[in-house]
Amino acid sequence: MNEQHAKVYEQLDVTARELEETNQKLVADSKASQQKILSLTETIECLQTNIDHLQSQVEELKSSGQGRRSPGKCDQEKPAPSFACLKELYDLRQHFVYDHVFAEKITSLQGQPSPD
Repeated sequence: MNEQHAKVYEQLDVTARELEETNQKLVADSKASQQKILSLTETIECLQTNIDHLQSQVEELKSSGQGRRSPGKCDQEKPAPSFACLKELYDLRQHFVYDHVFAEKITSLQGQPSPD
């Protein structure tokens, strides 16, 4: 009977040590999680401050831009690109893929007067 009690106490002691180790790990994990939460909270607050600042800048730009810009200006078409711009694009394109149709269009544009 004493032998059985000794085995039970021994098993309880082993179990208690395992539980204590697990508890210590959980406490360490909890502290690490709390620190991470604090760090993320600070990051969120900083980002929110930046968002507020940027939002106020956007509002300022909108309000200052309304007086200077005529309505519908964004809807106007942009002018056609100049021949020099098209030639530059063609020269860049030659480094990647040769396209004889595109080359013919560029060379045919050379003979035409520039819209500018």
